[in-house]
Order: sequence, then structure tokens, then C-alpha cells
Amino acid sequence: MRKAQVSVEMVILLSALLILLMGIISTFSSASDRSFFSKRTVSAREFSERLAYGINNVYLAGEGASTEVVLPETLIDNTNYSIIIYPSQHLLEISWRARQDTERYQVQLLTGGLSGSLSGIHGAVQLSNAHGSVIVTN
Repeated sequence: MRKAQVSVEMVILLSALLILLMGIISTFSSASDRSFFSKRTVSAREFSERLAYGINNVYLAGEGASTEVVLPETLIDNTNYSIIIYPSQHLLEISWRARQDTERYQVQLLTGGLSGSLSGIHGAVQLSNAHGSVIVTN
């Protein structure tokens, strides 16, 4: 009778170890998936902050200042994105698709005096300051 009880305990112990091992493996397999989406998010933040930095610099430089900001057509993993500027809220927003959801990231702008192409921004963007208003040309 003693051998039978040891066998049952051994099966229970091995089952518990197998469940623990499956949990660890599933954690690591989804971690690589999260890092992939993290790269996408970092890429989106970089593009939006690069454009916001350009807008803020042209605004602060004053009348006649201009610069060009070059943004890639897609994020780091070839995901399409869209940048929209909301002058009344002093916000620049980038959005992109992540799985079934739309992710968004917003950057604060120093000025609300913006005109020109304020949506669908990507590629080469010309920024110029005319009478204290930043003109965005895409």
C-alpha cells in the first residue's frame, strides 16, 4: 500500500510542476509580443514629439522662422499612423491601430495659433512662422 501512495503523491507533484512551468513559458512568450508593441509605441511617441518640438521651436523663434521636419510614412513596424493638430486645445495627437484598438498619444503645444494642414500629417512637413502663427504645410 505504501508504494501506491508515493505514486499518487509523485503524480500530483509532477502535475503542479508542469502547471508552474506552463505559466512561466506563457509569461515569456507574451513578453516578446509586448516588447514588439512597445517599440511601436516608442516610435509613435518619437514622431509626435519630433513634430511638436519643431512647431514649438518655430513659434518661439518668432516672425519669419521656418524649418522642415521629416517624418517616416509608417511607424517602425510598417503600421500606418495619423497625426492631427487641435489648435484650440494646444494638442498634437498621433493615433495608430494596435490589434483591434486604436492607440493614441498626445503632446502639448505652446501655441494655438496654427493653420494649414492640421490632419493626416506625415512625410516632409514645412513649418513657418507668419505673424505669430505657425503654418503647417504637408
